[in-house]
Amino acid sequence: MIAFRRALRQLCLVLTVSLLAACGGGGDSTPVDPATQPTRDTSLRIQSTGNQVNYPIHVYLPPGYATSTKDYPVLYTMDAEWSFLPLSTELFEQHKEVIVISIGNSDGQATGQRWIDYQMPGAAAHYRFLTQQVIPYVEARYRIDPTRRTLIGHSMGGLFAGLVLLLEDPAHRYFANYISQDGSFWVQEDVVAGLEAALAQRTQSVPARLFIFSASQGDGNLSTVEPFRDLFVARNYQNLVYSYEAFPTTHSGMVIPSFRRAIAELYP
Repeated sequence: MIAFRRALRQLCLVLTVSLLAACGGGGDSTPVDPATQPTRDTSLRIQSTGNQVNYPIHVYLPPGYATSTKDYPVLYTMDAEWSFLPLSTELFEQHKEVIVISIGNSDGQATGQRWIDYQMPGAAAHYRFLTQQVIPYVEARYRIDPTRRTLIGHSMGGLFAGLVLLLEDPAHRYFANYISQDGSFWVQEDVVAGLEAALAQRTQSVPARLFIFSASQGDGNLSTVEPFRDLFVARNYQNLVYSYEAFPTTHSGMVIPSFRRAIAELYP
């Protein structure tokens, strides 16, 4: 059953990438006027010191960044191959002044590495790459407010976002907000439950904002996302602000509606 669901997920992901490429989402975009249009750079790559994988890093700067002196909130997204263009476009259309840093996958189609990076034990190494290499690199180059970092992932990336919340040092969290979109918690239900129990032994305070979203139709992960939600309901952590919503649509169809819901609260 797991192998079948994995194959189904891969088919959906390949179709998504193909659609984005057909819509012109695969290349760089140079704006005519950065005062009124966003700037996107897809040329950056960072090699992980842990596994030596060379990851593409995509950067979105909102209109007006070039002439501004202020610091901006930042959204770190997984699966840049298909998340970068639609999510950054949504931010632009909703007039949200947010920087986007999207971490891609080594093979361009995400057919292999994400199954290592987005579940344990590989997720711990990928978290170190994100926090010890990507964040220092980009935040030394762009005016980012480190107190307003958000991590977002969909599907396997949604599992990764949940794992990061549980893995982070309670005394030193890199992220203030976590968005898990129809996370593939069915892959590692026992591991997730064990990490949550370990977190509860370390602390009863989780000062963060957590968005848990699921899809209730078709290939949605509602049946395994809700148990993830229930872990936090039962534990009742102090200082954790969380919300849950099931969208009456499919696994891929819930991405933009749930993203709109989250950014409306994070960036009013």
